[in-house]
Amino acid sequence: MLDHVRAEMRDYGANRRIWAHYEHIRAEASQLNNDFRRGVQYYDRRRLRAQIEHMHDELHSIEGQLHVRADRYYRWN
Repeated sequence: MLDHVRAEMRDYGANRRIWAHYEHIRAEASQLNNDFRRGVQYYDRRRLRAQIEHMHDELHSIEGQLHVRADRYYRWN
């Protein structure tokens, strides 16, 4: 989804504030991936799922700020 939203940001001409928000979410995702791979944290499925859902909601809000057409929204299956 990160790649999809980044492409939409390029297509729709996102401003610096939106790019900064995206970079913050990308850093969160990277940190979560690194922690999970290294086994730094206790593996809690609910916590992990909640963090992923939060990032998804944040990325979807970026799509909304860009006024992306509904048919171009990322499909979350």
